[in-house]
Amino acid sequence: MRVSGISSATSGARIQTVGAVGLLQYTVFTMSIGAVLRGLRKDARLTLGQLSSKSGLSASFLSQVERNVCSPSLASLERISGALGLPLTTLLSLQGDGISTTPDTTIVSPIIHKGAGFQLQLGAGAIRYEHLTIKFSEPEFEVITHNIPAGHQSDIRTHTGDEFGYVLQGEIILTVEEHEYRLTAGDAYQIRGRDPHGYGAPRESPGEVLVVSTRKFIEWYETTGAKH
Repeated sequence: MRVSGISSATSGARIQTVGAVGLLQYTVFTMSIGAVLRGLRKDARLTLGQLSSKSGLSASFLSQVERNVCSPSLASLERISGALGLPLTTLLSLQGDGISTTPDTTIVSPIIHKGAGFQLQLGAGAIRYEHLTIKFSEPEFEVITHNIPAGHQSDIRTHTGDEFGYVLQGEIILTVEEHEYRLTAGDAYQIRGRDPHGYGAPRESPGEVLVVSTRKFIEWYETTGAKH
């Protein structure tokens, strides 16, 4: 999808095809999100301070994101895109320099094989998300796995709805308000989206958590018209 007036924002975005499972090809999208957001902000003629006021995120955090010093969570990215007047799906669907969020299949199936979901990573060394929600009607929830690199810590954020998580492997560090919890494979949590929270992994090992949320972030199939 192209959006007029923001072509400069797509410089630095890149795409990498990683393989196939049976007839279903899958792709990992890695975005240099800082370059994208800086271009969008300049196109909107906003200063960092103005974007901070509109998004509710600090100017120092936004500056770090634009410089790829840190990577935003999907919740924070949604707040930024909203402040820029763009749906999150539009931001993730920007085409330019070879990026597209349309999967290479039109097969409708109730099955998503391991590693075959839509994958997104917002910068090198950031959390890699894999979208596992299949759209047959209007799902009331969204399922995403979060692969958290060793030593990575996401930003603290809030969102609407409720969230459930189940640790698939490794260890994760869950922060909810001022409390920190260490969860290992087989542990689960349930929180209210309005409670400030974030994820991390210990320095010595990565972690993977399956997150089910009533707040849907990656509704890319709505934007592209594609089906799993």
